[in-house]
Amino acid sequence: MSKGNEHGAIVGAAMGLPVGRRTLMTGAACAMGAGLIPTAAGAQVPATLDAAAASQFARMALSHVTREYPMETGMTRSSAAETVEQKPVRPVFYGSFGWGSAVATHWQLARLRNLFPRMPEAASIAAHFDSAFSAEKIAKEMAFFKTPMNEGSGRFGGWAWVMMLSVELGRDKSARAQRWAKLLAPMTVDLTERTIDFLPKLRFPGRGGGTPLGLLQMVDYARQPGQGKLLDLITSNARNWYGEDVVEDRPQLGGEDSIPAEFATAELMRRLLPAAEFDAWFRRYLPKLVTGDPAVLLTPVDAGDRGDPRLTLATDSLNLTRGWLLRNLAKACKGDRRAEVMTAAAARHLAVSLPHVGENYLSMRSLPAYALLALEAGRS
Repeated sequence: MSKGNEHGAIVGAAMGLPVGRRTLMTGAACAMGAGLIPTAAGAQVPATLDAAAASQFARMALSHVTREYPMETGMTRSSAAETVEQKPVRPVFYGSFGWGSAVATHWQLARLRNLFPRMPEAASIAAHFDSAFSAEKIAKEMAFFKTPMNEGSGRFGGWAWVMMLSVELGRDKSARAQRWAKLLAPMTVDLTERTIDFLPKLRFPGRGGGTPLGLLQMVDYARQPGQGKLLDLITSNARNWYGEDVVEDRPQLGGEDSIPAEFATAELMRRLLPAAEFDAWFRRYLPKLVTGDPAVLLTPVDAGDRGDPRLTLATDSLNLTRGWLLRNLAKACKGDRRAEVMTAAAARHLAVSLPHVGENYLSMRSLPAYALLALEAGRS
């Protein structure tokens, strides 16, 4: 069996497909993406997340959450004596190709289990958390951030997923989930303290989108009791960095941009500002949105040649994340033309990239979390 077909068989088995179909789960022919959210040309993108789609998301996540290879370590080694392997130093979040995507996959599993507690995969999800989480493993995860030159590894994106995971585990009041939340808590506290320490040092905003996206994903955690300092820092920095911003008439996209910076910034401000203040800011920030401009921000990105998995990963990530953010922002503008413009744009973006979720390993391990956020944002 070829390596591609071997992986297809593994994924097919995780999806519960008959053996005869498992070898077909390869490359662009991998049916998980198309089967996950069927979107024929011109068809309406589903506005809600149903139980069947949730099960497919869960099976996809379970198929790689403990898959060790291939991996992208994101680690700095200070000597030849230090390991190049991920699992010994990151024994909880070692799968899913890289640390940040591994944390995102755990959030995805926890979220799906909370949304659909009777889903057939709920027991497998719980069994995974039972196996993955222990005090010793979390301590090793925390120790990694004390190794030379790794203090900021995963900032802000991966750190935000840890905080989102903490919030999600806390929503489940069962003794089992509370145990997982308690085990994760020391790591969440440590990354919170690191964020609080770092934010005052960051004199200038990140313009690539990673900074506002990471911070907006921290907001729910920052709103919890006892996290006022984190919320105050996020709010003050966002006001200082983005309070006077206006999107230029012809914003430029980079060839491998994967984060929609303009909408990530807008969603961060929506999450932080009072409604009336945000509306005034948003009208000034995107003054021509009501007429569908700038068009480049409302038009899905076409990867063109889908033979390069890293390029397609970037474009699909951009489209799915835009879909999620646009749906959220449209709710804040309900009742005016801007909401219609953004809702339609979100549908276009999701129609282009949802069918490709899971078409290869890179897309399987990182796109579903944002696809899930986008689909959930479409629920009434």
